[in-house]
Amino acid sequence: MYTFKVENTKNHCITDYNQLVSLYNMLEFYAKPFLSILDSISVVCSYLHSISLISPVSTLQLEQPEKFKKDVNALIFQLEQIDLDFSLITAKELENTILQKSIPLILTQDDVRLIFEIKKRIIDEFETKKIFILSQTKYYQNINNWQKVIDKCNNLTFDIDESGKCLSFSRYTSCVFHLMRIIEKGVQILGDNLDVLETHTKTWGEIVKNVNNAIKSKNLHKSQRYNETITYLTNIRIAWRNEVMHPKDTYTQEEAIGIYDATKIFMTHLVTEIIN
Repeated sequence: MYTFKVENTKNHCITDYNQLVSLYNMLEFYAKPFLSILDSISVVCSYLHSISLISPVSTLQLEQPEKFKKDVNALIFQLEQIDLDFSLITAKELENTILQKSIPLILTQDDVRLIFEIKKRIIDEFETKKIFILSQTKYYQNINNWQKVIDKCNNLTFDIDESGKCLSFSRYTSCVFHLMRIIEKGVQILGDNLDVLETHTKTWGEIVKNVNNAIKSKNLHKSQRYNETITYLTNIRIAWRNEVMHPKDTYTQEEAIGIYDATKIFMTHLVTEIIN
């Protein structure tokens, strides 16, 4: 018999870090499984409509009742994720009705009306929604590639996540804003490690100069890991294209990607090679 065919859904957990309110703490809509559900609803509706034409009291016995229940639960999950509230009410009504049924599970004409109503409400509610499609999700779901940094600097998780999301949504200046917060923390950590004071108030040129002086004074200039640190800091300064440690008014895609990649390399090096 016909049942909803649902692929595995992906649940992305958003943790509240009590920091800035995010523009992108939005509901994630995974289109493929949802469209699979909607397609299956259409198939079920067509079949139920055909048997109702045969007899106004026709019923449908499901051969896989447990799967049907599971698929209805998956539908409810999807509706919750994208805030289709009225569709959700009807879907939960169907769920409660099914839970009260015994085996064999038989759909009545009232159940048929509920299923048709779910489909209609989904279509109607989409009239009030805007759906954004990302052509690529490389940076949007890139937080796992920062895991070494997060393990050492958990308080940067929010800005790391937001910088990738902003980059994916072409909000390049916002992306750089979050990267600035990450770099500021990284420079402070480096300064503490080398006893360089007030690193967060210095220009890039002063930071590199002071770090260089500290490395030499501590006889660390022969250390490859510290020489690499200077190289990575210089790369960030070049990507920033601004001599002072403050963002420009706007940033292009090329600039934002350059700063993002340079920041990730610098921070990963910092937490793996410099600090314990």
